[in-house]
Amino acid sequence: VEERAKVAARIKKQRDEEARKKIEQEVRKQELMSKINAKSTASFSKIELGRAGGDLAMENQSSKNTTVSGGGRSGFFAYGDDSDLKKGKRDFERKWGSRDLTDNWRRAAAASFGNSKEQKEESVADNLTEDDIAKILEGLPTTPDEKAAANKLIEDALFSLGGLFRDRLQNHEKATIRLEELLQRYPNTEYELDAFYMLYLSYKELNNSAKAKLYADKIIQKYPESTYAKLISDPSYIKQIMSDERKLQVYYEETYDLFKKGQYQIANERIAQVANQFGATNPLQPRFALLGAMISGSMQGRDKYIDGLKDVMAKYPETPEQIRARDMLRLLGEQKSSGPGQDRPAAVENSNSEGSSFVYDEGKLHYILVVLDKDANINDAKVGVSDYNRKYHNLDKLRISNIYLGDLENKVPMIVIRRYKDAKESMTYYEGIQNNKSDFLSGFKYTIYPVTQDNYRTILKEKSLDGYDEFFELYYKN
Repeated sequence: VEERAKVAARIKKQRDEEARKKIEQEVRKQELMSKINAKSTASFSKIELGRAGGDLAMENQSSKNTTVSGGGRSGFFAYGDDSDLKKGKRDFERKWGSRDLTDNWRRAAAASFGNSKEQKEESVADNLTEDDIAKILEGLPTTPDEKAAANKLIEDALFSLGGLFRDRLQNHEKATIRLEELLQRYPNTEYELDAFYMLYLSYKELNNSAKAKLYADKIIQKYPESTYAKLISDPSYIKQIMSDERKLQVYYEETYDLFKKGQYQIANERIAQVANQFGATNPLQPRFALLGAMISGSMQGRDKYIDGLKDVMAKYPETPEQIRARDMLRLLGEQKSSGPGQDRPAAVENSNSEGSSFVYDEGKLHYILVVLDKDANINDAKVGVSDYNRKYHNLDKLRISNIYLGDLENKVPMIVIRRYKDAKESMTYYEGIQNNKSDFLSGFKYTIYPVTQDNYRTILKEKSLDGYDEFFELYYKN
């Protein structure tokens, strides 16, 4: 804002003076062109052409046939015929380039080279009209609110630049410049604590222990209860944080696994203990809330499911869980059933937050997908599934095959069991596994889903199962 105002002031002050200069230059140019037009185009300055053609005269003296006043043959091309004149002009231009027909062009060129970058920039700027200046000044903040908004943008930008220089570019010197500018210009910035810590880390990287200590002391004195202060005071604190985060992640995975196995009551009791064990503000709390809503739907029906999803949206806005809850509510709004075991619509479309879509159609052909851990031996798993099918589904004439889902680095092995005529028969297979788990892939980690042929093609096309877990819980298990 300040720089733009300075530029505008300088333009306004110098524009008239530059206009006068332009007029004078144009007048001189017209006078010069008049003189040039009055002369023959072949009349070069003898002094200038002599400098350019002296060497040529030495080389071509034997071939020249022009007579000079002394009676000898001259090698100077300007005294020759038209062909010599044209050749000399070409040689001149080849050596010196195309030059305007002006006196003292060497000195004029040297003077032009002496112009500073700033003078050239000012010359361009000074040609601007009143309308150009008005456009430049358009949008400059004038009211207190507009100035405050502009300053907030600058404040945010300085903090972002400091973080980018430090984290992305590893340019700690520039990071310190931007962050210290932030603290100097905006002493009450909301980013003060984060800026202190980034400056502390950057100065440590630059081996500037005095500056690093300065910002470490600021953090400890002004924010003694912050995580940054604890990290600075106790280097082992980071290990404790990482350990707690890992414990929380494992706790969630175990709870979700219980849910997938249909042990809803146990999973629900674990969710109730999360706040006591890991705190109500733990980073996975939105996930636990969404899982709790899904458990409520499985245990108590559609209405409780809807209430739980609405609660997630209200408590955890702008989170991935809020987006998933919203999409699941949209699905439930299209359903006509009101609880477990009641009729579902023949076909309902679901679009999840990542853009994939699935259609529920209970009367269509169904497959069974057995999704394995990425490190599983798929051949051994196929043998295990075949043994199970021979024991419990020998008359179903099932065929099995295997595929890998995802890219080369994150391939997920899956076994595809074909086929059942509708959703009901595929769920009979699914429920049989729940009752005979010891006989089905003992020792393997897996997830099993009934899936229509069309949804199976969608999964292959998107190379992902994202969103299908919620779809399965909503349409097949409720």
